[in-house]
Amino acid sequence: VRARAPGESEEHDASAFSNSAVQGLSTDGNQVLLWDVGDGPPGSLLLQPTRGGAAVRLADGRALGFAPDGKSVFMEGLEGADRFIEIVPTGPGETVRSPVGRLEGLCCAWQAGDRRIVFHAAEPNHDARAFLLELPGGRIRPLTPEGTTAIAGMLATGEALAVHNDGSLSTHALDSRQGRPLGWRMPSDPFMIVLRVDREGRSVFVRQGSVPAVIGKLDL
Repeated sequence: VRARAPGESEEHDASAFSNSAVQGLSTDGNQVLLWDVGDGPPGSLLLQPTRGGAAVRLADGRALGFAPDGKSVFMEGLEGADRFIEIVPTGPGETVRSPVGRLEGLCCAWQAGDRRIVFHAAEPNHDARAFLLELPGGRIRPLTPEGTTAIAGMLATGEALAVHNDGSLSTHALDSRQGRPLGWRMPSDPFMIVLRVDREGRSVFVRQGSVPAVIGKLDL
């Protein structure tokens, strides 16, 4: 893992262990969330300063994402046959646990408003889609149709931007089950991946290529 923190002119190493993967970046760019699987599943969550220094181990589980304020991270936990999403504080505070029932393949969680979390998962024998978790009650409902996953981050309108398996795009209001299709789709390029919506909610970051990869910003 390489990093260049705000104000720095050069990149430097930001790895914790050889098997750690990036799962999130704080909004201020000063901390990266790593998921280390060196000791096998479920792995552990590590908080690594982008300016260098020792990583802080937060919990055991699968890292899903970083809260915008940097005060907590999202992870998948497993206890026996029970799977759940946990909100783990990066400092003082209590961990919040919310069961997800039979959902499997959890990944890519992010905050949508004050007490809502969007994440990807699939029901048994179904394609992945985006789900909305409402706290503190823990109510979970589908946000997008099967085969359509949301892109991390929220649009300036408060909607989620989603991409279908065929590359077509749509927007989804959090309080509605109906999506609104957009008039264009992503190119059919296996080496082009939409990473996330930017902070202002008006553009998306796109990765093109493999090695080397180029990060671009697409104005919606």
